[in-house]
Amino acid sequence: MGFAASRATTGVAKSLPTWLVAVLLAVQFAIAWMMPAIHRGTVPDGLIDLHLSVGVLIIAVAIVRLVWRMGHRVPPALDGSPIWQQRVAEATHLALYACC
Repeated sequence: MGFAASRATTGVAKSLPTWLVAVLLAVQFAIAWMMPAIHRGTVPDGLIDLHLSVGVLIIAVAIVRLVWRMGHRVPPALDGSPIWQQRVAEATHLALYACC
């Protein structure tokens, strides 16, 4: 739910962090920026193949994380955390998953 609660986070949650998807998205945009124009009949090659592969990787990481999260609860907030911080953390967490 926040940085302070990260000590209760499991290894899987740490190995599939949201920032990994963010980095992959940045790479995806960089590749797309350098790609040639794609038209009907364009043969996927080079950067186009790389763009497609990174896209599949992004989807795979997001799906694995979502499936894993369905079976594992978010660590509880630390005692003494203001209620407003807990609610904002929960809302942000849900919004991130809604984006996937």
